[in-house]
Amino acid sequence: MQIKNHEDILFDSMYSSVMENMSHICPQKDVDFIMETVSGNIYFLKSICLLPHWFFICFENDNHVDLQNEIFILGKANLQAWIAYTLYDYVRDGKIE
Repeated sequence: MQIKNHEDILFDSMYSSVMENMSHICPQKDVDFIMETVSGNIYFLKSICLLPHWFFICFENDNHVDLQNEIFILGKANLQAWIAYTLYDYVRDGKIE
């Protein structure tokens, strides 16, 4: 059994939150199709979500401000943007309606 690190836990929570929201706005078959397209490479998908986290750890946090919520929101926004870009491409190319 592999022990999850902080980044794995953060990614899992972002990903599951976005998936839960998507299940409220479109049928499961569409969610599966979108995520199959977006998540062809799990490392790429994780990097999309964790980019804000990696960005913020590059700076010293002199004020000891808890950025966890902001990082979580930005990571979800990155994933949602990639989903939107994927949908746009597929609609534009006529692969889905």
